[in-house]
Amino acid sequence: MEYVLLTEILIESNPLDEIKATIAKYPEDNVFRKKCEMAVAVREERPFDAIRIAVELNGGNAMAGFIAEQIERAFQSPSSLEDLDLAYFLQKFRRRVKGKHGNLKESDHAYIREKYNRNNQKLTINQKREIAEHLGVHESKVHSYVNNLRDRLRKQQRRREQAEKEASERIEGSYQSMSSLSNNFSES
Repeated sequence: MEYVLLTEILIESNPLDEIKATIAKYPEDNVFRKKCEMAVAVREERPFDAIRIAVELNGGNAMAGFIAEQIERAFQSPSSLEDLDLAYFLQKFRRRVKGKHGNLKESDHAYIREKYNRNNQKLTINQKREIAEHLGVHESKVHSYVNNLRDRLRKQQRRREQAEKEASERIEGSYQSMSSLSNNFSES
């Protein structure tokens, strides 16, 4: 019966003044009166009053199933609600696409490098997955960056080895030329 009465309050064809007069007959701390006042607040498009009353009904616990954003959205006209839903969906989708498939930021690179160096320049698939979850990016981005790090370090190592080899060849070549000069000098 209570639901029927609350529904009647929400129907716009019913006179709001008569409903308010009837509600006023109940004591202010009456639960049914508060529920009716909440329905009136919904009908009058006063979302914060409806939320305040709902919180009072739940003993001051604002988290007992009432989310302000959802209640506020319920007050909007159907067309704007559809637009809001579409905008909300697109915003979420763009954020997901940007976050999951966008480029890594410098701070992300630094975090991955730190983890990579801390683990002796090796990361398991599970570690890469954990890093991706922590950063809020797709695993493939972390995997690609780790592969690039590994490849760069290998190239740097090869360059160092090549430079050392060339330096030792130059030194060895200079020893050989010096020894041939000294042999030539001693023969003369």
